[in-house]
Amino acid sequence: MKTYKYLLIACIFSLIINTLASVFFYAKWGEMADQYSALLNEKNRLIQNFNLAKYEYDKMNADMAIIRDPSMTIITLNAADSTKPYKARVYWNKLNGQAFIDVQNLPALSVGNQYQLWAIVGGQPMDAGVFNMDEVGIQKAKAIAGMNVAEWAVTCEPKGGSAVPTMNQMYLIGKM
Repeated sequence: MKTYKYLLIACIFSLIINTLASVFFYAKWGEMADQYSALLNEKNRLIQNFNLAKYEYDKMNADMAIIRDPSMTIITLNAADSTKPYKARVYWNKLNGQAFIDVQNLPALSVGNQYQLWAIVGGQPMDAGVFNMDEVGIQKAKAIAGMNVAEWAVTCEPKGGSAVPTMNQMYLIGKM
C-alpha cells in the first residue's frame, strides 16, 4: 500500500512539474514568436531600403553614363523670362538622335499640365516628348535623329503634350 502512495505522490509531483514546465515553455514560445515577427519586419524594412538604394545607385550610374558619353552634346536651357532662375540641360547624341533632359529648376505645375520638350529645326518645333517633375535625375526624351537642331525649348502644355507648342507658355530655351 505504501508503494502505491509513493507512486501516487510521484505522479502528482511529476504532473505539477510538467504543468509548470509547459506554462514556462509556452510563455517562452510566445516571446520567441514575437521576436521572430519583429525580426521578420526588420528584415523586410532592410530589403525595401536596400532595393531603394540599389534603384538610386543604378539610376545615378545610368545618368553618369549619359553625362560622360563623349558623343553627347550638352545644351543648357535658360529661362525664357530672364528674371526667373529656371534651368535645365538637354543631352543629345547627334549620331543616333537619343535625347535626354535634366531639369535643374522649374516651378511645379497645376494639375492637368505637363512640361514638354521641343527641338527647333529650321524654325519649326518638333515634339521631343513630355516629362515629369516628380522624377529625379535625367529623363529620356524622344529621339531626334538626322536633324539639324538649332534650339531646344520647354513649354507648359496640357497633360499628355501638344502637337504644337504654346508659345506664351515657354519656360526654357537654349541654342545649340
